[in-house]
Amino acid sequence: MIRNKDLLKILSDKEQELFELLSKGMNTSEISKYLSMSYQEAAEINRSIKQKLNANSMEDLKNYAD
Repeated sequence: MIRNKDLLKILSDKEQELFELLSKGMNTSEISKYLSMSYQEAAEINRSIKQKLNANSMEDLKNYAD
């Protein structure tokens, strides 16, 4: 379950979808296949999420999710 819901509202729908998958332990390659997008697109969305949430690592992102 997502914590810090107010902060996560700054994410687009696609970023929230990708964030949910990241928080479930999927990596960028798995997510790109699951969402039928290129690896580059998934990686760019991942970078955007990290930038918006001021996260430097996956561990930082995990702090936003239960």
